[in-house]
Amino acid sequence: MSNPPELAGALDALLAEVEALAKVARGDEVGGNQTLEILARCGPQTVPQIARMRNTSRQNSQVVVNRLEREGYVETTRNPAHKRSDLVSLTAKGKEVLEHILERKQQVNESLYSRLGGPDVAAATTVMRQIRDSFEAELSPKAARGKTKHQIPKIKFQTSNIKLQRPNTKETPSSKSQTTSKSEATAGATEEEEFPIALL
Repeated sequence: MSNPPELAGALDALLAEVEALAKVARGDEVGGNQTLEILARCGPQTVPQIARMRNTSRQNSQVVVNRLEREGYVETTRNPAHKRSDLVSLTAKGKEVLEHILERKQQVNESLYSRLGGPDVAAATTVMRQIRDSFEAELSPKAARGKTKHQIPKIKFQTSNIKLQRPNTKETPSSKSQTTSKSEATAGATEEEEFPIALL
C-alpha cells in the first residue's frame, strides 16, 4: 500500500492527466465549453443554476459567463423571476461554435472507445467518481463544522445547589457566630463540589 507522499504524488499526476484530457476532448476554440453545452441542453439559465450543473462555485461560473459574453457566445437578459440574477442564453455565434465542439467531441469519443473499450472507460469513470466523492466529503463545509463541534466541548456550570443564607437577626451573638461559621464552611464545600475546574 502506498504511503501518503507516494499517494499524493499519484493523485497529482492523475488530476493533471484528467485536466489535459479535458482540454483535448473539448478543444481550445472557446473557454467554458461545458457552459455552452448546458445552455444548449437546458435553455436559458442563471449563473447559480449553471454553477450547480457544473459542480463548481458561483464565482467561477460568473467569470466564465463574463468571458463568454465578451466574446459574443452568450448574452444575458433580465430574469422576471429574480431581479438580481439575469438569465444567460446562447447567441447565434455560440450555437455555431458549439456545433463544431460537439463534432470534435464525437470524434474523440469514437476514437477512445475503439482503443479502450466500454468496460475500461466505465471502470475509469467509477474510480474518478470515488476520488471526487472522497474529496467532497473531506472538504465540504458540513464536514468542517462537524469536526469543530466535536473539538470544542460545552462546559455546564451548575449553580442550582448554591443557596444564599440570610442570618437570623433574632439569634444571640454566640449562635449568630456559629451560624456564620457554619455557612462559610458550607459555602466553601459547595464551591469545591460545583466548581472543580481551575479557571485561569
